[in-house]
Amino acid sequence: MKFLILILISVLGLRITVVSQTREQIDLAMDLARGGLEFLEEGEFEDALRQFRYAQRLTPADAELSILIGQTLFRQAKYEEVIIEIIPLVETKGANDRCYQLLGNSFDMLGRTEDAVRIYMKGLERFPLSAVLHMELGILEFADGNDAAACGWWEKGIVANPAAAANYYWAAKGYSATGQPIRTILYAEIYMNLDRSSERTREMSSLLYQTLKNCISVSDSGAIEFGFSDSVAGDYSLLNMKKVKKMSFAEAYTFVWYLSFMDPVDSVEPDVLFEKRERFARIWEELMSRSKSVQLFEWHRYLISQGYFEPYHFWIFYDGNPDEWKTWFDSHKDVYLDFDIWFANHPMPLELSGLHGPALFGVK
Repeated sequence: MKFLILILISVLGLRITVVSQTREQIDLAMDLARGGLEFLEEGEFEDALRQFRYAQRLTPADAELSILIGQTLFRQAKYEEVIIEIIPLVETKGANDRCYQLLGNSFDMLGRTEDAVRIYMKGLERFPLSAVLHMELGILEFADGNDAAACGWWEKGIVANPAAAANYYWAAKGYSATGQPIRTILYAEIYMNLDRSSERTREMSSLLYQTLKNCISVSDSGAIEFGFSDSVAGDYSLLNMKKVKKMSFAEAYTFVWYLSFMDPVDSVEPDVLFEKRERFARIWEELMSRSKSVQLFEWHRYLISQGYFEPYHFWIFYDGNPDEWKTWFDSHKDVYLDFDIWFANHPMPLELSGLHGPALFGVK
């Protein structure tokens, strides 16, 4: 199965390279490019190509126009023509990581996977912090059933560019496939913070909710069982005998959930999880934050301090349990609308330290 991540360039973000063109030529090229993008969005590929190629004649040194032409040809499944268009571009100073991505995608669609890998790796040599090239290498491994190798590439992509959403999405899917629910839960939620309104957001909401529910079960006797890690099972109270610094991430994560459920419950529906997740955030800060800093949990504490954790919590699970979400929303519309405005202006902060990678999670 082939995968394609097409990154369309927005009209406002389009850059026309100034070499020796007149201002009139540059303005005309911009107008043509905007018109081409409109045609591209409508699926009028030949009209889009005509606009882009005319603009390219006016500004021949512009790399973005070559990429747009390549993307349009790709949408038409003209992969050989994409290669002809993009190969000269990757050797120029104006090339970027998307050139290598588009070229590698085209080789992959032609069944030339080894050439695709070669192109992605060559791109990483030039752009070592590229999120999309790490992502593409992971996708190729995932398609071949090499889940662990795929997750390794996505982890590297997250470290290279913590603010890029796609690697969190693929990592959550990959770790779900390999039975590592802690990373699945964390990465799915981080992805939702970076991409708040797409089909993938809905997919991650469902994955997050189902994974969390599958890991917390209530027996007929009311006992709570946790399934976050095969290495942590049995009498969770015994974890209290270990020093926090000596706990693995999986042990610490399970132990804080255990402490969060000290009061008996009869279900793990979103209304119950709201209370427990809020308690989890407070306990983690008190017991674990010094030795195991996780920015997602710090984000939870910030939301609590601002009074927005409840609407955020129900939003996170909106597609995981849509009936519960609707019930909550119908009785809290003003609360949610206030949060929605605040959320638009207060994205989750993402830093390299304290958040990412196997070294932190140490999950088995």
